[in-house]
Amino acid sequence: MKPFDISTITRPENLFGRDDLLKRLSALARRNDNVQIIGSRRFGKTCVLRCMHTILRKEDSVYPIYVDMKADGIRKTCNVYMYLSSILIEQLYKDKIYTHQEKIASIEILPCDDWTSIYEQLQNSAISLVKAQKIFSELINTFAELMEKNILFLFDEYEFMFKYGFDSPEGFMKLRTLSTSTLASGIHPFSFWIAGSKTWDAFCTLIGSGELNVINTTEYILPIAYEDFSSMWDYECTLIEDENMKNLVSSHKKKAFEASGGIPFYAKLFGANTINTESFPTYHILSTYFSEIESGLHPSEMQVLDVLYKTPKAFPQSSIIKNLEDHGLILLNLKTGRYSVPIGFFVEYLKARQQDKTLTISKDTIIRQYVDKITKLVENINSTYHNKKNEYLFGLVNDNDSLINDLRTVCSDKDQFKDFCSALYKYYLERTKKDGKNREKLPKEFRYTRFANIVDMFRHTFGGGHEIDMLELQNWQKSKSDMLYELTGSRNEPNSAEEFSKLQQTILTMFIKELESINEHIRK
Repeated sequence: MKPFDISTITRPENLFGRDDLLKRLSALARRNDNVQIIGSRRFGKTCVLRCMHTILRKEDSVYPIYVDMKADGIRKTCNVYMYLSSILIEQLYKDKIYTHQEKIASIEILPCDDWTSIYEQLQNSAISLVKAQKIFSELINTFAELMEKNILFLFDEYEFMFKYGFDSPEGFMKLRTLSTSTLASGIHPFSFWIAGSKTWDAFCTLIGSGELNVINTTEYILPIAYEDFSSMWDYECTLIEDENMKNLVSSHKKKAFEASGGIPFYAKLFGANTINTESFPTYHILSTYFSEIESGLHPSEMQVLDVLYKTPKAFPQSSIIKNLEDHGLILLNLKTGRYSVPIGFFVEYLKARQQDKTLTISKDTIIRQYVDKITKLVENINSTYHNKKNEYLFGLVNDNDSLINDLRTVCSDKDQFKDFCSALYKYYLERTKKDGKNREKLPKEFRYTRFANIVDMFRHTFGGGHEIDMLELQNWQKSKSDMLYELTGSRNEPNSAEEFSKLQQTILTMFIKELESINEHIRK
């Protein structure tokens, strides 16, 4: 093993400071509880989930299946259920439980050790969503009964499943129903765990689907104590062959703990950087991760952090304080009754953010103002359209708040721009769907405009759809390179944070002009 390796940990003995958490989770698994594992980005949720998968593989009463839908890029509700069935069959085959072709819900399925082949079989059968869900249910009930075990699905990055996997939040209802069912034998066939940065109830509120809330228990991933951190750092140092380097890195232990706040991933980045450069890094090494954390926080939470990075302070209990504390971003000193920001480099990041506030906040403010204007225009268009035709031009959606959040988030990299493009497509073209066809409710003059073309093409080149370069372009379509040239004056892919945010602002400006034209058109 190489020292300070930041790859995902799957062996519990290599996971420092989480012994009590793993014991609690093991007990919850035996109770068949639905559990949420919540933590800030890079705090160790995936490592905990993967280690629990390793532990539960040895359990007599539980059959765990690890799911990372984000990594496999699964979209559409029907595909989600085919995917879940496929990875379950793959594991059952590897464990010599499902070894021959069998008829599941009247569909012949040949098992193998590659879920993609099983998934292809299901796709070739041209099954409906109802059939896909029936296959999944029958698999769960049949093999839970056969094994006399609860089949536990461990969903990593669960927000992705709702944002991109399911067509709507209702897509999750089959899993919810299964998780509350009991077989005639008394076996509880299915339960699920989710890992993410937002709590389940907060996420259900965000997407407007409180009825999905069937979580029994919440566990938070917090920084580890100094004693555990010290053991981890000492162990990593034993893997360094050069004695001089080993002594140098070892001397940075306390400094690494203070800078990382006890987050193992951050500390391992420090150790690896020190080995490569022979010097301890600055907070910039974590800027990308801190930016991700910041983008997921409510403005009122950032206001608290902007106070606490300067000096510890007492705050009355509130949902804002509790959420920050639960996510390990603030810490209460029981002796003084004051809160502080425990991650040293996060404090440095917040200081730099304040010093650079003119640039950072101006971008955020401009984009928020653009999106606020867009939402007001849509509301005005809908009111006028409803007065005239007794229906809305822009259909109502459950995940409206989530879409608005993606439109408002300042894009600094390709992942954020992908979310932006996908949200723009859903907000504009899918909300104007008629008879199953996107944009058909738009006035004819606006269905294939320059802006509509950009929204459609960017969704399929940046937003996670099929690669448009592989398609035969229609007369109204432009290539990705032509669109980039038209918008930026260059055919180069956006690369820097500045280029992504500028492109985002350009598109939002066009959106405002398009909506103003539509508003003027329908008011005639």
